[in-house]
Amino acid sequence: MIAAVVIAAVVWGVGTAMRRGGRDKLARVDEAMLSSTSDFDKEWARESKTAVEATNALRTGRILQYGALALAVLWMGFHTILNTVVQVPAGHVGIVFTFKDITGQVPAGIHAIAPWKSVQDADTRVQRVRFGTENSQDAAAIEAGDLERANTLVAFSSETQDVFIQATLNFRVDERDIQTLFTTVGADYFDKLIRPRVLQIFKDTTVKFPAAEIAPSREIIRAEVRDRLRAELTPRSIEVDDLLIDDIDFQ
Repeated sequence: MIAAVVIAAVVWGVGTAMRRGGRDKLARVDEAMLSSTSDFDKEWARESKTAVEATNALRTGRILQYGALALAVLWMGFHTILNTVVQVPAGHVGIVFTFKDITGQVPAGIHAIAPWKSVQDADTRVQRVRFGTENSQDAAAIEAGDLERANTLVAFSSETQDVFIQATLNFRVDERDIQTLFTTVGADYFDKLIRPRVLQIFKDTTVKFPAAEIAPSREIIRAEVRDRLRAELTPRSIEVDDLLIDDIDFQ
């Protein structure tokens, strides 16, 4: 876009300069004709090389200016067409923004939108997130001191003994109302809604069991945590597909 504008401006400038130079040359020819005392001198001035060059310069300058205008109009039209046609990939929903405000959503496929609107893809496929003490993401977050973003899952038994859990959460966003989720929460809904609930609900659940009963009750704990996540996240247009407990450790 910027390159096309620069080229059009340069061509327009060259055309303007040529037309200005042609007018100056014609002015000198007119002066020569007025100052001539014979028909021969006037004919010589009219047919002189300077007059021909001036006419050619005016013609070429006009062509360049029209060409610059045509280039700018064609490029702006082409750029506008490209921006008004968007493709939302399969397994995604397009969030429609009018300037910076969310004003709608479109399903997967090719869509034509107004030039002042934009579309951001939102994933509606099943996503898999691992919680536990062996995640490389956790190690990097903890090392950086960003405990809020770590998926480390440490709970407690009824005797306040530490319980280290590794779990896998599969979830997806309900494509029917993803616009509301992005409007009320934002694109970082995982950090705001899902992660803190998973960490807290596991703590609320394991604390009901003595340490010796936590491992044998892993299926009860898994089902209780999963059902509570579904109850709290479904109204937010987040569907919990399943929750798996991969490992429980007390070290």
